[in-house]
Amino acid sequence: MILSQVEERFGKKYRLVCKEVNVGVAVLVYAVEGVKEDAVQTAWSGCGPLWMGNKGAVGVRFRIAGEVFTYVLLAYTICV
Repeated sequence: MILSQVEERFGKKYRLVCKEVNVGVAVLVYAVEGVKEDAVQTAWSGCGPLWMGNKGAVGVRFRIAGEVFTYVLLAYTICV
């Protein structure tokens, strides 16, 4: 469903290059043809029992035209 919405909005053909999921936090990287999977690195880190729970992060690093981009998504939930 996400892929169809991206393609409808931007009018190009995309494909899922990689994804990384940590409980309720996820990062998905969609790219047009020409971006190779080996140009993308992902990682995750959890905090809590067994490194899962309500806190953590996922990140992605990729290279486009010689530039390196890094995105980190954090999740933190306070339970009262």
